[in-house]
Amino acid sequence: MVLLAVCHPQIKYSIFSCVSGDTLGKKFYNLAECRTKIEKEKKEHAKLHGMIRTEISGAEIAEEMEKERRFFQLQMCEYLLKVNEIKIKKGVDLLQNLIKYFHAQCNFFQDGLKAVESLKPSIEKLSTDLHTIKQAQDEERKQLIQLRDILKSALQVDQKE
Repeated sequence: MVLLAVCHPQIKYSIFSCVSGDTLGKKFYNLAECRTKIEKEKKEHAKLHGMIRTEISGAEIAEEMEKERRFFQLQMCEYLLKVNEIKIKKGVDLLQNLIKYFHAQCNFFQDGLKAVESLKPSIEKLSTDLHTIKQAQDEERKQLIQLRDILKSALQVDQKE
């Protein structure tokens, strides 16, 4: 608890959210409760073997508390490793995939640009050919219109006679 008193508030929140409701949470309690639990377990163990203990030595309690602390530290390390793994997946892996996507997009559009540039001479030639064909068609149309007008006027002259 003393250690947690000086921790950053975000770390405290992470630890408390981590320990709520799981096995780690069952191991996370204050020192007085831990001492009482250890004394009770030692007395029950002695009673089970037919001995009576009125007092538990500080060394025995310290030894048990050390085991509890080590177990808690191990579980906190495992928790922090999981948090680190999640951060990596959320941050670095996501950005690496985004960079791969960006490169794929760049390659796609560069290939498209190359394809369009390779077609540019053909399109320019086609454009000039189409312009020439349109001029020829316009000229043919003008000639047909003139021929029509001549034929109309000839028919009108013939009908008047």
